[in-house]
Amino acid sequence: MSDAIATWAWRWAAMLRNRCAIGGDGMTPYTRLRNRPCRMDMIPFGERVSFLMRDPSTKVETGFSTGIWLGHARSSNEHWIGTTEGVTLSSTVRRMAAERAWSGAALKALRVKVEEAGRRAEARGGGDDEPQLDVVPGDGAVRKDFHITKNMLRSMGPTPGCRRCDGMSRNKPNLVAEHTHGCRARFRAELAR
Repeated sequence: MSDAIATWAWRWAAMLRNRCAIGGDGMTPYTRLRNRPCRMDMIPFGERVSFLMRDPSTKVETGFSTGIWLGHARSSNEHWIGTTEGVTLSSTVRRMAAERAWSGAALKALRVKVEEAGRRAEARGGGDDEPQLDVVPGDGAVRKDFHITKNMLRSMGPTPGCRRCDGMSRNKPNLVAEHTHGCRARFRAELAR
């Protein structure tokens, strides 16, 4: 297994555990955080698929191509697909017939690691789909490593001094402000109980 495919396998294993492993309370971590189960289709990791390509500059669909399914995007309904040119996100994926679905050569040919895909997405102004937990910008806010919902805010209350909590509790969310590090730490501790 190449180093690149191994990084994607570890990423998918962690996501699979968060979306499917049932805890003592009968819920998955995904359900606990979002108050709903994950309903995305599960495609076997490393399977060859057909996916709809888009021109990155215009976002116009350009046709189907073949790649390796590497997992779901964390923050959208898209799928990560590995190709000989790199990795890409696609919202439309079709499985292949069983006799065409697996290729050891295609798995070995993958060269882009998870970290590199995240850096490339940020460089072109795209989303930050890859795990980058607790990256602290200058205002003391942190990037989301989980989503704080209105239901969570109602049950646990807003964090004093957090502009995002303040706006959400008044039904006027400040879409620019993020939850502060202290706020996220408090909610993380409450969820761990």
